[in-house]
Formats: sequence, structure tokens, C-alpha cells
Amino acid sequence: MLAHDAAGALYGVTNNHVTGACNHSEPGLPILAPGTADVRAGRCDPFTIGHHFTLRPIHDGHPSMIDINVNLDVATFTILDPDRVTSMQGGSYDTPPTVRPLGETMRVEKVGRTTGHTHGTVVGASVASVSVYYDVRELWCEETRLLSWRESFHRKGRQRYVFL
Repeated sequence: MLAHDAAGALYGVTNNHVTGACNHSEPGLPILAPGTADVRAGRCDPFTIGHHFTLRPIHDGHPSMIDINVNLDVATFTILDPDRVTSMQGGSYDTPPTVRPLGETMRVEKVGRTTGHTHGTVVGASVASVSVYYDVRELWCEETRLLSWRESFHRKGRQRYVFL
């Protein structure tokens, strides 16, 4: 999706788990099109469309241990050349002309890289927390101590580590 800030600058708006790498992208990291997961021989060579700008963090953990009310899967990136980008995905335009609060029975649409253009209906709000699985590539800690031990209930002799 594309959006302008108050000053008129154009940004790409996407998921943190996509361009934000689940909180691990550094500001200024190049955003490629097609993304590295979609690069194939004989297709379009990847090129930089912008640079990672900011994100809303994803906090993983059990709801009794973290504040899940602040979890948003959103990231933004600057656009290098507004004349070279579009909000088209395949044959569908993925930036809505207007945005409004979701309501029950509202018809909604989504354009996804792997799912294409899909439609749905809002059936209601969740009354409990919902778990979402994703891969975390790095864990950053302050003032850690690395301990290692061997566990007999894992593969024999396999080294294990814990961060404190």
C-alpha cells in the first residue's frame, strides 16, 4: 500500500514481518522488488524501490507476560522514485481510496503477494487473544551471559545454550 505523510512524502506501508523482518531491519535497509523470496531465474532482476524507514514492533510471548495490545504488524519504507512505483499487485490495485473503521458484516478486500485478490466479510471481533506464528531470526539482549550445557533428552552430545 502507498501513503503520503503530512508533508506529502510518499511511503510504502506493509507488514513488519515482511520488510521489517520482525523488528530486525535496520533503518535505511534497501527494499527490493521483487523481494528476495520471489526472485527466480528468467524473471525480473531485483531492484531497490526504497529504504526501510520505521515499524511498529511485534512483541512475542504469552499474553500473561507481555502487553499484546501494542502489537501491530506494520512497517513503512521510503520510496526512491515515485514515478517508478504503483500500488498494483498483479491486476489489482491494493491501496483503498478511503479508509474507515471495520464493522460487522462489512465486505473487505485484500491483495496479497501469494494469495492474489481475495474478498471476505467481517464476522465480528475476537473475544480472546489470538496466536500468530512467525519466524524470529535474531534475539537481541542487553548485558547477557551465555551458558552452555548438554542435555541427555536431546540428541546425544548436542550442545545447548541459554542467554541470561
